[in-house]
Amino acid sequence: MAASAPSPSPCFAAPLPGHALPPDLPPAPFLPVLDGIGNPHNLGAIARSAAFFGARALLLSGDPRQADLSDAAFRTAEGGLEHLEVLRARDLANLLRGMRGRFLTVAAVAAGGARPEAIPRDRPVALVLGNEEEGLSQAALDACEARITLPGSGLVESLNVAQAAAVLFHALGGAAPQGAA
Repeated sequence: MAASAPSPSPCFAAPLPGHALPPDLPPAPFLPVLDGIGNPHNLGAIARSAAFFGARALLLSGDPRQADLSDAAFRTAEGGLEHLEVLRARDLANLLRGMRGRFLTVAAVAAGGARPEAIPRDRPVALVLGNEEEGLSQAALDACEARITLPGSGLVESLNVAQAAAVLFHALGGAAPQGAA
Protein backbone atom coordinates (compact mmCIF):
# COMPACT_ATOMS: atom_id res chain seq x y z
CA MET A 1 0.00 0.00 0.00
CA ALA A 2 1.44 3.34 -1.04
CA ALA A 3 1.79 6.06 1.54
CA SER A 4 -0.64 8.90 1.07
CA ALA A 5 0.71 12.31 0.30
CA PRO A 6 0.69 14.65 3.26
CA SER A 7 -2.04 17.25 3.15
CA PRO A 8 -0.81 20.78 2.60
CA SER A 9 -0.48 22.67 5.84
CA PRO A 10 -2.95 25.52 6.02
CA CYS A 11 -1.68 29.03 5.77
CA PHE A 12 -3.09 31.78 7.95
CA ALA A 13 -4.84 35.02 7.16
CA ALA A 14 -2.37 37.86 6.66
CA PRO A 15 -2.68 40.31 9.56
CA LEU A 16 -3.17 43.89 8.46
CA PRO A 17 -0.28 45.99 9.75
CA GLY A 18 -2.50 48.97 10.58
CA HIS A 19 -6.07 50.13 10.39
CA ALA A 20 -6.46 50.30 6.62
CA LEU A 21 -6.89 47.87 3.76
CA PRO A 22 -3.97 47.54 1.36
CA PRO A 23 -4.27 50.10 -1.47
CA ASP A 24 -3.64 47.35 -4.04
CA LEU A 25 -6.58 45.18 -2.92
CA PRO A 26 -8.00 43.68 -6.14
CA PRO A 27 -11.23 45.41 -7.21
CA ALA A 28 -14.49 43.45 -6.83
CA PRO A 29 -18.18 44.25 -6.40
CA PHE A 30 -18.12 43.17 -2.75
CA LEU A 31 -15.78 42.28 0.08
CA PRO A 32 -16.96 39.63 2.56
CA VAL A 33 -16.09 40.54 6.16
CA LEU A 34 -16.42 37.81 8.80
CA ASP A 35 -16.91 38.85 12.42
CA GLY A 36 -16.47 35.92 14.77
CA ILE A 37 -17.46 33.14 12.35
CA GLY A 38 -16.15 30.27 14.44
CA ASN A 39 -16.96 27.27 12.27
CA PRO A 40 -14.22 26.59 9.69
CA HIS A 41 -16.79 24.84 7.47
CA ASN A 42 -18.86 28.03 7.35
CA LEU A 43 -15.69 30.03 6.61
CA GLY A 44 -14.89 27.65 3.74
CA ALA A 45 -18.45 27.70 2.35
CA ILE A 46 -18.49 31.52 2.47
CA ALA A 47 -15.12 31.63 0.69
CA ARG A 48 -16.37 29.28 -2.02
CA SER A 49 -19.47 31.41 -2.64
CA ALA A 50 -17.43 34.61 -2.49
CA ALA A 51 -15.02 33.40 -5.18
CA PHE A 52 -17.90 32.09 -7.30
CA PHE A 53 -19.60 35.49 -7.25
CA GLY A 54 -16.42 37.46 -7.99
CA ALA A 55 -14.92 38.54 -4.67
CA ARG A 56 -11.15 38.84 -4.68
CA ALA A 57 -10.51 39.12 -0.94
CA LEU A 58 -11.92 38.00 2.40
CA LEU A 59 -11.51 39.94 5.63
CA LEU A 60 -11.53 38.17 9.00
CA SER A 61 -12.04 39.93 12.32
CA GLY A 62 -9.62 39.74 15.20
CA ASP A 63 -12.41 38.29 17.38
CA PRO A 64 -10.98 35.30 19.26
CA ARG A 65 -13.97 33.21 18.11
CA GLN A 66 -13.06 33.85 14.45
CA ALA A 67 -11.89 30.71 12.67
CA ASP A 68 -8.68 31.06 10.69
CA LEU A 69 -7.71 29.14 7.62
CA SER A 70 -7.50 25.41 8.24
CA ASP A 71 -7.60 22.11 6.40
CA ALA A 72 -11.38 21.99 7.05
CA ALA A 73 -11.89 25.48 5.61
CA PHE A 74 -9.81 24.65 2.51
CA ARG A 75 -11.68 21.35 1.95
CA THR A 76 -15.07 23.04 2.25
CA ALA A 77 -14.02 25.96 0.00
CA GLU A 78 -13.26 23.50 -2.85
CA GLY A 79 -10.68 25.85 -4.41
CA GLY A 80 -12.38 29.13 -3.48
CA LEU A 81 -9.76 30.19 -0.93
CA GLU A 82 -7.01 29.96 -3.55
CA HIS A 83 -8.68 32.86 -5.38
CA LEU A 84 -9.06 35.16 -2.38
CA GLU A 85 -6.60 37.36 -0.58
CA VAL A 86 -7.39 36.56 3.07
CA LEU A 87 -6.67 39.32 5.59
CA ARG A 88 -7.19 39.67 9.33
CA ALA A 89 -8.13 42.94 11.03
CA ARG A 90 -6.88 43.70 14.52
CA ASP A 91 -9.66 46.18 15.25
CA LEU A 92 -12.56 45.49 12.90
CA ALA A 93 -14.76 48.40 13.99
CA ASN A 94 -11.96 50.92 13.44
CA LEU A 95 -11.12 49.38 10.07
CA LEU A 96 -14.78 49.48 8.97
CA ARG A 97 -14.99 53.18 9.81
CA GLY A 98 -11.82 53.78 7.81
CA MET A 99 -13.20 51.92 4.79
CA ARG A 100 -16.05 54.39 4.29
CA GLY A 101 -15.77 56.15 0.97
CA ARG A 102 -13.93 53.25 -0.65
CA PHE A 103 -16.65 50.75 0.40
CA LEU A 104 -20.23 50.93 1.61
CA THR A 105 -20.04 49.02 4.91
CA VAL A 106 -23.18 46.92 5.35
CA ALA A 107 -24.07 44.74 8.34
CA ALA A 108 -26.08 41.58 7.63
CA VAL A 109 -28.76 41.31 10.33
CA ALA A 110 -31.56 38.79 10.88
CA ALA A 111 -34.23 41.51 11.12
CA GLY A 112 -34.67 45.25 10.74
CA GLY A 113 -32.34 45.89 7.82
CA ALA A 114 -33.02 47.13 4.30
CA ARG A 115 -33.89 44.68 1.56
CA PRO A 116 -30.91 43.88 -0.71
CA GLU A 117 -32.32 45.86 -3.65
CA ALA A 118 -32.41 49.02 -1.49
CA ILE A 119 -28.64 49.01 -0.91
CA PRO A 120 -26.87 51.64 -3.08
CA ARG A 121 -24.46 50.31 -5.71
CA ASP A 122 -22.32 53.44 -6.09
CA ARG A 123 -19.25 51.67 -4.67
CA PRO A 124 -18.23 48.15 -3.65
CA VAL A 125 -20.01 46.72 -0.62
CA ALA A 126 -18.12 45.43 2.43
CA LEU A 127 -20.68 42.89 3.66
CA VAL A 128 -20.16 42.16 7.36
CA LEU A 129 -21.43 38.74 8.49
CA GLY A 130 -21.62 37.84 12.16
CA ASN A 131 -21.08 34.95 14.50
CA GLU A 132 -23.36 31.96 14.00
CA GLU A 133 -24.99 32.18 17.45
CA GLU A 134 -24.71 35.82 18.48
CA GLY A 135 -24.56 37.78 15.23
CA LEU A 136 -22.30 40.79 14.80
CA SER A 137 -20.39 42.35 17.65
CA GLN A 138 -21.97 45.62 18.75
CA ALA A 139 -18.80 47.50 17.79
CA ALA A 140 -18.88 46.15 14.21
CA LEU A 141 -22.61 46.79 13.93
CA ASP A 142 -22.19 50.39 15.08
CA ALA A 143 -19.33 50.94 12.60
CA CYS A 144 -21.42 49.96 9.57
CA GLU A 145 -23.19 52.55 7.43
CA ALA A 146 -26.19 50.35 6.59
CA ARG A 147 -27.94 47.12 7.58
CA ILE A 148 -29.31 44.47 5.25
CA THR A 149 -31.84 41.71 5.91
CA LEU A 150 -33.00 38.90 3.66
CA PRO A 151 -36.78 38.78 3.62
CA GLY A 152 -38.07 35.31 4.47
CA SER A 153 -41.30 33.51 5.22
CA GLY A 154 -41.03 34.05 8.97
CA LEU A 155 -41.18 30.32 9.65
CA VAL A 156 -37.56 30.35 10.83
CA GLU A 157 -35.57 33.34 12.09
CA SER A 158 -32.71 33.22 9.62
CA LEU A 159 -30.53 31.17 7.32
CA ASN A 160 -27.21 29.59 8.21
CA VAL A 161 -24.53 32.28 7.83
CA ALA A 162 -22.96 30.55 4.81
CA GLN A 163 -26.34 30.24 3.07
CA ALA A 164 -27.21 33.86 3.81
CA ALA A 165 -23.80 34.96 2.53
CA ALA A 166 -24.31 33.22 -0.83
CA VAL A 167 -27.77 34.76 -1.31
CA LEU A 168 -26.50 38.22 -0.35
CA PHE A 169 -23.42 37.97 -2.60
CA HIS A 170 -25.71 37.26 -5.54
CA ALA A 171 -28.17 39.99 -4.54
CA LEU A 172 -25.39 42.57 -4.19
CA GLY A 173 -24.32 42.16 -7.76
CA GLY A 174 -21.79 39.37 -7.66
CA ALA A 175 -21.59 37.51 -10.94
CA ALA A 176 -20.05 34.21 -11.83
CA PRO A 177 -17.92 33.96 -14.96
CA GLN A 178 -19.82 32.72 -18.01
CA GLY A 179 -20.17 28.98 -18.14
CA ALA A 180 -19.95 28.49 -14.38
CA ALA A 181 -22.55 26.25 -12.82
